[in-house]
Amino acid sequence: MKKSRVILRILTLKDVTKKYVSWLNDYETMKFTEQKYLKHTLNSTINYVKKIKRSNNQILYGIYIKNKFNFNHVGNIKLGPIDDNHKSSEISYFIGEKNLLKKGVGTEAIRKIIQIAKSKYKLSKLIAGTYSNNISSQRVLIKNNFIREANFKSQLIFEGKRINHYWYGLKI
Repeated sequence: MKKSRVILRILTLKDVTKKYVSWLNDYETMKFTEQKYLKHTLNSTINYVKKIKRSNNQILYGIYIKNKFNFNHVGNIKLGPIDDNHKSSEISYFIGEKNLLKKGVGTEAIRKIIQIAKSKYKLSKLIAGTYSNNISSQRVLIKNNFIREANFKSQLIFEGKRINHYWYGLKI
């Protein structure tokens, strides 16, 4: 896949579709996120996007793949909450289109959000949390020079078993 095909743009209400909601309700897509505990509807997702748009310290970007004729929404990446005092922020992300997993889309989306965080928001530090058994997410972060800075032992429950919660950081 050509890396230049990955585009980030601020998510709009037009992007909230049945397909997007289906990603949020798909266990395999959301099993490493806290979204798996919620039941999502078109209305609740619209309300969430509206809430983020009103926020002063969170920005929700859609991840899009450019094809010949348009841009396909394939996932999301959120910057926030942004701490202006410390010039830092958390990032969180998911790829909803399963056929694009392990194809470099997540790696490129994180690379682009790093550039946005640095140039547009003047941030100096990003962090991202991941379940200890989410190897793909850890690889994506490491490919973008994040370093594991914290290991909260037995902090999370995954499929009935306690697992560690890793936090990665990047000084930009």
